Amino acid sequence: MGKTIPFGNQEGDDLNALLERARILKKFVVDSEDEIVKDFGAIERIFEGKISEILIDSKLISKGFFLCGIYVSKMLRNFVFTCPESWYAIDYIEMARQKGNPYYFKDGADMCFLLCSLFAGRTNRRRRATSKKMYIEIGGGLYYRFFSETKHNISRHMARNFETMVDVANEAVGRIKK
Repeated sequence: MGKTIPFGNQEGDDLNALLERARILKKFVVDSEDEIVKDFGAIERIFEGKISEILIDSKLISKGFFLCGIYVSKMLRNFVFTCPESWYAIDYIEMARQKGNPYYFKDGADMCFLLCSLFAGRTNRRRRATSKKMYIEIGGGLYYRFFSETKHNISRHMARNFETMVDVANEAVGRIKK
């Protein structure tokens, strides 16, 4: 494996640390592909390793993309063990409004992300009122709404990179299945 190339200070000093983390996780995935996953942390590392590999191979090298990759890895790991409260974005918008809790916006955005990245075929059915494109717009909007109310930077990155990260997550899951 090669050395990490230091990048300038454009994205902040964190990019070098994120690239090093991605390099290590790529190696972890290669070493563990033929083994049975025995702990839940390993599932997250495998997701993150595959996502990092795709980001690097696609030359999507930025602090935002790597932070999104870490966030998506945690979201996918959580989805392995828990199901969203609802599969309808409007439910999360309504809960956020009724309860005054902006975290429902994040939960709704996560649900849209899961639908687009893991169940894309289900979002483009003829009888389905909402298309994948619409879920991408709603999900990105919900992440941005969450950011505007909480100032959690990861939601700003997810809002900006929603569609790209959907494609990356979908490819990562496909690579794991092989």
